[in-house]
Amino acid sequence: MKTTLAYIAFFFFYGGMLAQDFTLKPCDFNSSFDDYAAAWHDTSVIFVSHRSEKVLSALVDQEGNPSASLFHKVDGEVKKFSKGINTQFNQGAASFSADGKSVYYTANINPKLNARSGEEAQKLGVFFSMWDGNAWSAPIAFKWNDPSWNTAHPCLDPSGKRLYFSSDRPGGKGNSDLYYCDLVNNTWSEPKNMGAQVNTVGGEFYPFVNNNGYLCFSSDGHTENKALDVMMVPFKNGEIQGSAFSPGGINSSANDFAMILSADGKKGYVSTDRIKNQCDIYEIHLDTPEFNGCDEGIEPGFCYLIQETKLQKSDTLPLYYEWDFDDGSSARGLCVEHCFPDFGRYEVKLNVFDSLTGHQFAAVSELLVQIDRPDYPVFEVPDSVTSGEALTLSLNAAYLDGMEVQNVYWFDDRDLFAEGESATWSSSVPGDHYLKIGLSSPSAGGGYEKTCAYRKVHVIENQEVDAGFVERRAEPELIAMETRSAPRFFNDLGQRKPIIYFVELTSSLKQIPLSDPYFENIVYPITERYEFADSSFHYSVGEVSEITELYRIYKQMLNVGYDQALVMDRTSEEFDRSFVKRGMYFPEEVKDEMNTQMNKLSDIQFDTDSHVITKASYDNLEKVVEVMMLEPEIQLMVKAHTDDRGTTKHNQDLSEKRAKSVKDYLISNGISKNRIQCLGFGNTQPIEDNKSEEGRARNRRVEFEILFEVMEKEKNTISTGKKKMG
Repeated sequence: MKTTLAYIAFFFFYGGMLAQDFTLKPCDFNSSFDDYAAAWHDTSVIFVSHRSEKVLSALVDQEGNPSASLFHKVDGEVKKFSKGINTQFNQGAASFSADGKSVYYTANINPKLNARSGEEAQKLGVFFSMWDGNAWSAPIAFKWNDPSWNTAHPCLDPSGKRLYFSSDRPGGKGNSDLYYCDLVNNTWSEPKNMGAQVNTVGGEFYPFVNNNGYLCFSSDGHTENKALDVMMVPFKNGEIQGSAFSPGGINSSANDFAMILSADGKKGYVSTDRIKNQCDIYEIHLDTPEFNGCDEGIEPGFCYLIQETKLQKSDTLPLYYEWDFDDGSSARGLCVEHCFPDFGRYEVKLNVFDSLTGHQFAAVSELLVQIDRPDYPVFEVPDSVTSGEALTLSLNAAYLDGMEVQNVYWFDDRDLFAEGESATWSSSVPGDHYLKIGLSSPSAGGGYEKTCAYRKVHVIENQEVDAGFVERRAEPELIAMETRSAPRFFNDLGQRKPIIYFVELTSSLKQIPLSDPYFENIVYPITERYEFADSSFHYSVGEVSEITELYRIYKQMLNVGYDQALVMDRTSEEFDRSFVKRGMYFPEEVKDEMNTQMNKLSDIQFDTDSHVITKASYDNLEKVVEVMMLEPEIQLMVKAHTDDRGTTKHNQDLSEKRAKSVKDYLISNGISKNRIQCLGFGNTQPIEDNKSEEGRARNRRVEFEILFEVMEKEKNTISTGKKKMG
């Protein structure tokens, strides 16, 4: 490769994706000398070549090769491009304006110096020439040429207002960097380095831009390959949009460079010295990409038929059903039609309201509606067409969410049939056919991305049409959805497990004592449950097996200030699993009086040094049983004490056995063991002096304490069925 023309550029066209394949074919205009750096000019291709001509055969470069000139192929014959531009010294890498009437190209700054004079005498610069209708004008030197360094590989952007080039001028980041100048008031602004996203400590050469969304160049500093590789960076409106990357399918272990593409991105040229270390130009053709794993490209649905099929309206209570759509709107009834306003997640709920008060009576069931923005292309087709009927297919880009589509492909059972945002399709083959759209798009992070979608169309023979077979989709259909939960209200015939209905008053992350004033207006037993699903305590009243029985309790709760009261339900199994305790709210003075009355029955006697209850105590114990039978919510603590005779351990054991004897007696007479707890205190809590027999007799006692909470205060634990939590 020529050291004097080492600035070699490369461009890789947008339409290629990381997964696409390129077909490379050597051009028929290559010679036995180096040929490289093709450029578009109208309908022809201009390229650099070192091929020999007799009149110039004595002019060679440092390596003994003929100097470089611009050539093109005309009528099957390769000729020099223009005598006005080409001189007896090197010319290279050209870039033409969009109208083809201006050209910027690389050449030796001082053409009077012989090519053998040494590298310093061969510095490159950029030159400009205009077409006057008959010939190209004499070269005009670029304003920023300097004989002290190279300025080369110009690329004029499509607007003609910015010029990119490569230079090893001082202040760069490496051996050679990419720069640009803007045309301001008919003069080129001072060169600006393109920055670290492009330039490296190595060399960057031959920039190329068009309207395909990329800046392309060659570099020996972006990859581990020591040779030149083609690099690309997302590029829009003159600004870098992402990181540089090496496109797939082009680069080799040799030097690969100077790639250009046609305006439609379907073909181009690239230079490489991969064969015999000689530079040749290859024609590039982009193969049609493959699109697999496609989604069905239907319009997203916003309108739904939402229904609850497991319920029937209760005519015995003044209640009505109402849907909350989670979008600020609602509707009454068990079956409703609703259109959501936008993409999103909607937690739809069906509630029951009291028609007299307007308060919510119960939360019945719920449904999650997730409307996602499609990440696939959308196009509309009818369900069926007649044989030979033409369909117009068109991409709906509304849901692509900013995706910059640059290539659109249409496929059917016969493979690719069209390219572009719209296409026409027909078939005379009856049956199901699948139409597919594929899109390729530049990725902001570098590289390419692609997406696809399919639709099914049924082709019908004409005789079937006469039979009335054809059905077309004129308007989007309502999407039918049913609630996902299994509602258990009002004649749910499919319900098999026993259900407990209740009025939930409140829930709390912290346990609320039943003695809390919050419960002071409640005259019903209060149930506390702990639900692991939300890690909170729930408080309710009125457990029944038929929901209509709760309406009266629900109304009373509202009347005494519990505005958040709501009817809930659980299966018996769920309810039992979460049950903690049940009790009543009692003012402190009432609690004290109840305990005083209960302890009038606490004269329980035992034989000396024994835990066997004497028969004389049975009357009092039977009265305790009667009280607990009449008040099924009462929870009782039995406390036993001894005098100080005997060891501490002996007295402790004796008191525990005496307390258990009382508990066993109550259980044997029909009281649930879950309602009785017992503790022994030994001789630790005397109420009299143990020095006298009378004092010791009073210390040998049993006490009853009504527990208004189902928990052992001394242990501070909560019983939740089989599980205990600290």
